[in-house]
Amino acid sequence: MRLDIPYGRGSVTVELDDANVAGVVLATHVERGDEREILAAALSRPVGSAPLNAFLAGSTDTVVIVNDAKRPTPTAKVLDLIRPELEEVGELTFVIATGTHRPPTPEETAAILGGAERIPRASVVVHDATSAEDMTYLGRTARGTEVRLNRLVVDAARIVTIGSVEPHYFAGFTGGRKTFLPGVAAFETVRQNHSHSLEPSSCFMALEAGGILILVAECREGPGNDAFVEQLRSADSPEDVAQLVGEHYSLGDHKAVKLAELVMGAEIWAVTELPDETLESIFFRPFARVQDALDVALKKKGPDARVLFLMDACTTVPRLP
Repeated sequence: MRLDIPYGRGSVTVELDDANVAGVVLATHVERGDEREILAAALSRPVGSAPLNAFLAGSTDTVVIVNDAKRPTPTAKVLDLIRPELEEVGELTFVIATGTHRPPTPEETAAILGGAERIPRASVVVHDATSAEDMTYLGRTARGTEVRLNRLVVDAARIVTIGSVEPHYFAGFTGGRKTFLPGVAAFETVRQNHSHSLEPSSCFMALEAGGILILVAECREGPGNDAFVEQLRSADSPEDVAQLVGEHYSLGDHKAVKLAELVMGAEIWAVTELPDETLESIFFRPFARVQDALDVALKKKGPDARVLFLMDACTTVPRLP
């Protein structure tokens, strides 16, 4: 069998015997129609809410929260459809929900908003989780998290959110309410909330013990949060990671602990553009080519080994027999 594996902005081809293929998992097929018509139809039939024009009627202060460039949300296309309604409001503010991510570049901001920022009386604010003076304290959750959100959002007469719902490796799904936390929350609020991911009840989709996971990802912006990488690098073994985290949780620690838990029961190999020494320092085994990784894995696991291909793993929850 020959398969084209997505990689970066292109793909790479691999070959293996049909008998070694456990399956090729793709996102559920959806009949494609006219994108604008589908979006317009959805907007005309809101679930549990008044139509947008009725919701915004008489509003003198409206905040529209949008995802940053790290999410694949078609924000500009949605804004184009609801632009007539937005033009009728008084003061209009677009808040880019960065959470704890870096701020978007001017080019990214333009791509996100698609010209909506030029609506009369509109302004654009990039959320800064570290700016304490921009936050409002709302109280504590049942789990003790101190909730502080961006004051612009809290004080707005109307709030419109545009986001996407995607699979998450241990939370189940991301999006929806995450527009507010971590989207427009204070850094300390995000840190406290994310610390709950270390609880035993928070678990990821498991890889069979002794299995091999081959990550195929260009990683052109690096491995991610520096704290997560340093936490892994500072440990002598995966077993030491949770102990190093200790009682004080820093943002990014949950990724280190979850990854260490996975590596303790299986192996993670990687085909990326990252330096080999970086991958090895976080307990990944680097390979230059996907074919090389597959060949070595099949040789290690034997002639009856089977490979499951997740062609779009970040946005797919596999349903296996």
